Amino acid sequence: MTTIKKYFAPVLVLSAALLLLSCGKDDNGNGGGNGGGEGGDPNPPVPTEKTTVWDSNSLHFAKLFGEVQKVDTLFDGVNTALFDRNGYITSYKIKGYDAANNPVEYTFQCTYNADSLVTSITSDQMTVTFLYGDHGKYIEVEQDIFEYNQLDYLYVFQPRFLKNLTSVVINAQGQRLEFGFEVSGDRMTVKAPDGTVWSETTYAGEFPAQRVTEYSGEEYKTDDEGNYVKEDGQYVKVSYTAVATETFQFNAENGNLLSYKDEVVKTFEDNTTSTSQTQNLYNDDLFNTIAREGNTVYTYDDFGEYIHIESDMLVSDFTMQRDERNNWYDRTETTVLFGKTFTFRDRRNISYY
Repeated sequence: MTTIKKYFAPVLVLSAALLLLSCGKDDNGNGGGNGGGEGGDPNPPVPTEKTTVWDSNSLHFAKLFGEVQKVDTLFDGVNTALFDRNGYITSYKIKGYDAANNPVEYTFQCTYNADSLVTSITSDQMTVTFLYGDHGKYIEVEQDIFEYNQLDYLYVFQPRFLKNLTSVVINAQGQRLEFGFEVSGDRMTVKAPDGTVWSETTYAGEFPAQRVTEYSGEEYKTDDEGNYVKEDGQYVKVSYTAVATETFQFNAENGNLLSYKDEVVKTFEDNTTSTSQTQNLYNDDLFNTIAREGNTVYTYDDFGEYIHIESDMLVSDFTMQRDERNNWYDRTETTVLFGKTFTFRDRRNISYY
């Protein structure tokens, strides 16, 4: 089971600031409704009963309150997100740069099935299709599929885990990528576009317990002190094979992710090995916010937005002004990085039904 991560050549490079329509450090998102233009579909399907946090609507994951219709976020440009009356995102606009560093603007439309699960995300440049079955498992796609393939800008306010998912098909620039999710008992296998095994997951009930992924790649060689090695004046690249073992722990009652651990063991072409570990801890709260990401610690307000971030390298504090529905419309970030202070201001306009 050896496969190379990142199959897709991304068509759009975005700054993180442009993509954050609503800032909040968690791993959630979702969808429902039939898509539509301004204001969304006036008659979207009635959402199914929420049983876990992953069944929530898009407004929940955007941390928006009330009957929000539209959000314009003011950064270097204006990004617009539209929601239907049931709180599911129906379209969004993003600005960024293509591979040649030319400015581009894309508008994406979202459609859903009767169970309020996203079935497609489309633009003039690409289409992502989601197919479902009835195996009853929640499938992790946000990191394993979209982030690994540098397509996370496609996946806005959708859940990290999609129930009953059987395949994701991505069509763009003449490329077609299909990831299949095959469930048998308490095991799930992901098939990569070339037919090889992408990853294998063991389940505990509805939720994943452990995922194992084998892959190969190249990186620059380092010495025992972590310095990059040069030969004949050039940095040296070395090939490796890797085994990544990811461990998940959930609250089975509400679906909240409690902890996530990732251990990667790399074997290099000279038979040396390296091991790295990361662990994230999450709050068992309404928004399933992340509490600790490695050495980074997050503190939140009552509305699920972080107000303090602290790591080995930086300290950030956030202050917000909120409207009568408790949605922030003006936010100031003050960050101290390597002894220097930086201040950023984000503003957004929110329209309601």
